[in-house]
Amino acid sequence: MTTPEEAPPTTLVLIRHGESNVTVNRVIGGFRSCSGLSPLGRQQAERLRQRLSETGEVAADVLIASNFQRAIETDKALA
Repeated sequence: MTTPEEAPPTTLVLIRHGESNVTVNRVIGGFRSCSGLSPLGRQQAERLRQRLSETGEVAADVLIASNFQRAIETDKALA
């Protein structure tokens, strides 16, 4: 069994979703009003996926997203 001193460190990386439709439409974004990413937000998520793929700067074992559509779309782009 590995002791805490021998265990490799855990790295937590937080990624915010891309631009959302509610931001573009200037409405308060909650669970009921979240309609996902704007076209720019989808482009931002795709660019981040490309960057992470090319650089290898973050290697994720697990992706966790909230149940807001904007977060789910960002997560799917990165997965």
